[in-house]
Amino acid sequence: MLTSTAIFLSVAAIIYVWREISASIRESGPGPVQEAWEVPHFHVDRMPVWDYNIFWKHTKSGGLYTILHDQATREDDLEPVVVYRGVGSGRIWVRPHAEFFDGRFEQVEMKD
Repeated sequence: MLTSTAIFLSVAAIIYVWREISASIRESGPGPVQEAWEVPHFHVDRMPVWDYNIFWKHTKSGGLYTILHDQATREDDLEPVVVYRGVGSGRIWVRPHAEFFDGRFEQVEMKD
């Protein structure tokens, strides 16, 4: 079973590789390689860069989370979802985009 640290490092590695691929595709311009990376409702040029110092508090449980990706798509119905990680546990969660931003989570300002 993977530990939360191993999962976090795996996700970080995937994001790093994705950004490197995205940069190389942008540099090479349009062509067959770029078309191969296009997926309906998602494109590598739209890969968000999130500030991991922004935290979100679940209003019911009080748990703190960071958003990993807010433009993901659920496979079965193509619904937009948010991928986020628990700060304490490192556990990765997925929730519908509309549900995440409907008031269940509030952004928390962290002071230095």
